[in-house]
Amino acid sequence: MSYEGRSILAVVPARGGSKGIPGKNIRTVGGISLVGHAARVLRELPWVDAAVLSTDDEAIAAEGRRVGLDVPFMRPDRLATDECDSTSMWQHAWIESERHYGRTFDISVLLQPTSPLREPAHVEATVRPVALGPATSACTITPTPGHYTPF
Repeated sequence: MSYEGRSILAVVPARGGSKGIPGKNIRTVGGISLVGHAARVLRELPWVDAAVLSTDDEAIAAEGRRVGLDVPFMRPDRLATDECDSTSMWQHAWIESERHYGRTFDISVLLQPTSPLREPAHVEATVRPVALGPATSACTITPTPGHYTPF
């Protein structure tokens, strides 16, 4: 596996303790948990070398394992707060994954569970310019209508 010769780590971040929607990451949409939707997309990407779940919550970890994600470590409490930035969590997951698998990864993909309508083609379209150059990073964005924002 790999994408154009580049090794790929996928990280699904799913902390417990959501204040807005308790248990959000294991809630279902269309009969599949949000974590399960991310795992479904990853199963359809044969070039992903490893797919890990970064969580601090045992119930989310169990759901991640059930849907086929690796859970080789638990996220430390300091990286599971409302104030913690995604970059610190992602860096921790990448380092711990490399330690666990005994190898390095060239590229890491972050798949938020809160995007259950994501398709494998969306992920590939984002990874492609990084794997082939000249981009060194990429992300997807979607315009949000003004009436969906609290401000």
